[in-house]
Amino acid sequence: MLAKNIQVSGFFYNPTTEQILLHQKSSREELSTSWEFLSGDQKSTEDPREAFKRLAQAALNIKLALSQIRTVYDYNIENKNKEQFIVYVETTKVRIGQKTASDYTSCWFTFRQLHKLPMTEQTSHDIEVAKRVIKAKVRQDEGQVVVKHN
Repeated sequence: MLAKNIQVSGFFYNPTTEQILLHQKSSREELSTSWEFLSGDQKSTEDPREAFKRLAQAALNIKLALSQIRTVYDYNIENKNKEQFIVYVETTKVRIGQKTASDYTSCWFTFRQLHKLPMTEQTSHDIEVAKRVIKAKVRQDEGQVVVKHN
């Protein structure tokens, strides 16, 4: 049996503006019209969060702490013998222009804008799941009430 390859995909989420950061490949060899998450293969010595930390540094020149990276979910891509991990980072500090440190064009989008963008069906599905995870976290955070005892 072949060892399963692991791919990590992730995005940045700004809770203040309720926007996510998506990317288009823009290298000369590969021009994409689809918007997607920042993605790459996990090295054998990494866990998915470490892989995303490395990807963010290489592609966007952004340094992250592992504690900032949250897992959304993972699933198997059987026909490709891959396991896919989806992660995100909640931040208000990432400032991205049109061109980044690599061969990506990056842009912030609200969830409402996403249905107008060209993207794969899988990316659209992953965003929908991520949106539910983020909303559940917000509801959980809002439900935490500090009670003071006198």
